[in-house]
Amino acid sequence: MTVARSRLTLLVAAGLPLVGILGCDGLPSPKSLLAGTWELIPSEPPNPDMKDWLLTFDTAGELTGVSFTLGDRTITWNDPTSTTRVDQEELHISVTHIGQTLTFDGTLDSASEPTSADGSLTARVDVGDVAIANSEGDATLVKQ
Repeated sequence: MTVARSRLTLLVAAGLPLVGILGCDGLPSPKSLLAGTWELIPSEPPNPDMKDWLLTFDTAGELTGVSFTLGDRTITWNDPTSTTRVDQEELHISVTHIGQTLTFDGTLDSASEPTSADGSLTARVDVGDVAIANSEGDATLVKQ
């Protein structure tokens, strides 16, 4: 082994632990596949007056908003507390907003360029002191 090759090997070997400690900004998060707006379509709406569920994700795949129509009003949850995980085709989204919850567990149609996900939805939505939706069932997410 030449001196130059030995030095290169040493530099690479010394640098690898730093990547592990400091992270690598060059690799996108698996969640970034979700960037944009997705329509959530329950197989049976939790309430007949609720429709047009939309989930919006930033470029990093972080959930930034949830909206739905209730009668003639649009309800929006801006920057709700949420957890989103993508592992290959498996998707988990859990949202909490002022005591209301929405959880979707499903399977993306593609691990690299998903356009939909089929899964199950659990939702509890209140308006004021009135529970307007408390349901569990099948649902589909469709990229808009």
